[in-house]
Amino acid sequence: EKFDTILIKGGTYNVENLVITKPIILIGSESAEIISASGDEIITVIADSVSISGLTLSGVTTSYLKERSAIRIKKKKHFEIHHNKILNCFFGIYLEHAKNGSITDNIIIGNATTEAESGNGIHVWYSKRIKIERNQVEKQRDGIYFEFVDQSSIKNNLSQFNKRYGLHFMFSNDNDYIENKFLNNGVGVAVMFSKNILMQSNHFSHNWGSSAYGLLLKEINDSEILNNTFESNTIGIFVEGSNRVTYR
Repeated sequence: EKFDTILIKGGTYNVENLVITKPIILIGSESAEIISASGDEIITVIADSVSISGLTLSGVTTSYLKERSAIRIKKKKHFEIHHNKILNCFFGIYLEHAKNGSITDNIIIGNATTEAESGNGIHVWYSKRIKIERNQVEKQRDGIYFEFVDQSSIKNNLSQFNKRYGLHFMFSNDNDYIENKFLNNGVGVAVMFSKNILMQSNHFSHNWGSSAYGLLLKEINDSEILNNTFESNTIGIFVEGSNRVTYR
C-alpha cells in the first residue's frame, strides 16, 4: 500500500505539537530540523501506517506531569521510525499500545543530569511485535525501556552513558535481545518479572558503581543467556528468584 509522502526541506522549524491523523510518509531532507516551540511533544501519531525518517528533533523539555516525547505512537500499528536524530529531548521515542512497528537506525542523545529530570530514550509500553535495531541511545534515564511488551526484538543497538539502565524491561515475555552493546550505564540491563527471553551475544561493559551490575535478573523464568561478554562491571550477573534459566 502506498500513501502520500511529505518531504520536509532543509532548515529549522519551530513548531507546536504536530498530530498525524492519517497514513503518511514523512521524510526530512538536507538536515531538516524541527524544534519544539514550547517544550511540548513534537510529533504525535494517531494513525496506522506512518513512516518518519530523516528528521532532527530537539527541544522537548522535562515535565513532572506528562511524559513528553519527540515522537509518540498512540494505539497504532504498521509504523516505521528510522534514520532520525533526537537531541536533548525529555523522552525520545514513546510507544503506547502499539503493534507491528519498527524503530531502526536512530540516534538519540539526551542531556540527563539526574534520574528524576530525565526520561527514556526508547520507551515502549503495552505493545507487541516491535523491532528495535541499530539505534544509538545515550545520556537518558534508561536507554531502552519495555513494560508489558511481547514478541519483540532488540538487536545491534548501542546504549551507553545512561543514568539508570542501558536496557530495562519488566512484565515482557517472548522477546529476543541480540548483539547489543551496553556500556557505561548505571546498570547495564535489568530484566524483571518476565519469561521466555533470549539474550545472546550482547556486550556488557563498564557498568560500574556502588550498586552496578552488568545484568540484573529478578523473577525471570524459562530463558536463555548465551555467548554474552561481561567486562569491567561491578557485578557481572546478579540473579534473584529465577527458574529454568540457561547460562552458556
